[in-house]
Amino acid sequence: MADIVVFDTTQTGEKKQRQFGMKLLGDILNSNFMNPALSADQVVNNTIQTIISNYPAYKVTYKGDANIMSIDNAGAGIYIYQPGPPPKKVKLKGKKDEDNPGTDVMTISLSEGNADLLLADNYLTKILDDLDAPNPSLDFQKYLLGTITFRRCR
Repeated sequence: MADIVVFDTTQTGEKKQRQFGMKLLGDILNSNFMNPALSADQVVNNTIQTIISNYPAYKVTYKGDANIMSIDNAGAGIYIYQPGPPPKKVKLKGKKDEDNPGTDVMTISLSEGNADLLLADNYLTKILDDLDAPNPSLDFQKYLLGTITFRRCR
């Protein structure tokens, strides 16, 4: 599964590093989101670039926690996540929902592959573990998955 995770390397233990890193990601994302002058692409890329450029104790990873991202082309939103050779890169794009007369357009991003998203050791169970959710029921997990995927917090 392709995902971005931020780690605060000043914290002890992977879980704490992920908790504090993702909290910073959410804080910066929210600040950028509230700026009406920024496009969706700018919101996404300013968020990642702010962390990479201004928070040296934090590492931004893509496609696995060991793949630390660096900025390749800031204006184009392109990042290197494996130096190579040849380097592997990712281009981040943001898209806002469009409220059009008659038909709205809403983009839902889906992960790679077709693995069961409710199995243990996937990103959802990592989130629940990070939140210290004690033995969440399958219904709770389904609710959270649906909410993350189809509400505005996607």
